[in-house]
Amino acid sequence: MRAILDLAHELNTIMRNPMRGHALKFEYKSRKRKSERYLSLEECRALLSVLSGRDRLIVRMFIQLGLRPEELFALRRDDLDREFIRIDEVFTRGQIRETNPEESAVNVYVPPGLLLELRAWMASTGGNDKDWLFPSSRPRRSTILFPLNQNSFRNRVLKPAAEKAGISNVDLLTLRRTCATHFGQNASAKDTQAQMRLSNPLSTLQYSQQRLPESLKRAAVALETDICTNAELP
Repeated sequence: MRAILDLAHELNTIMRNPMRGHALKFEYKSRKRKSERYLSLEECRALLSVLSGRDRLIVRMFIQLGLRPEELFALRRDDLDREFIRIDEVFTRGQIRETNPEESAVNVYVPPGLLLELRAWMASTGGNDKDWLFPSSRPRRSTILFPLNQNSFRNRVLKPAAEKAGISNVDLLTLRRTCATHFGQNASAKDTQAQMRLSNPLSTLQYSQQRLPESLKRAAVALETDICTNAELP
C-alpha cells in the first residue's frame, strides 16, 4: 500500500503519501505462528536458581499464578488481600486502565510459599497501600513513579537470567504457558481455565463471583511443590 501511494505521489495524483507520516502507526496482526513453548519443571527450577529478590519473586508469580504481564506489573500493594491477589487494573502502552468484568477474575489464589515470599518483599520495601508493588526507577527530574515496564524486565532481567541458566527461547508469555501446562497436570480443565482467567462463561465468570473451590487451591499448592525445593516451602 505504501509503495502504491508513493507512485501516486510521484505521478502527482495525490499531494503526499499519508502512510509516510512520522506520527502514523498502524495496528496489524502478525502472521507469525504463535509459539507453544513452555518450561519444564527442571527449567523452572534452573531459572529461579539464578534469580534473587524482586526478580525471582516476579518470575515465580508468572510461573505459579499464570498472570499476564499487563496484570502483574499493574499490581498495587493493597491488591494483596489475605491469600488472594486482586486483578482490577492492567498496564499497557504506558497507561493504567481498569479491567473489564469479562477480562479476568477478581481474585487469584496465592499458595503458601509464594505468599510468604511476597509478604516478605512487601515488608522489606515498605510503601503506601496504593503504591505499585513493583515500581520502576523514578525518571530524572520527574515526580511521577511508574510501574516496572514489562519490556524492560524481559530484556534486562528475564533473558539474561535464562541465558545464564542455559534456557533458550523464553519470554513473559512463555512463563504464562508454563503455568497453564503444569497447573493442568493437577487440576481439571475447569479449574485450569479459572486459574488462567480465560474468557469462558462456564469458568472465569463463575469463579469470580463465588468462593474459590478447594480443588483449585490443591492444584496451586501441588504446582508450588513441584517447582520449589522443600527448603523454600513454609
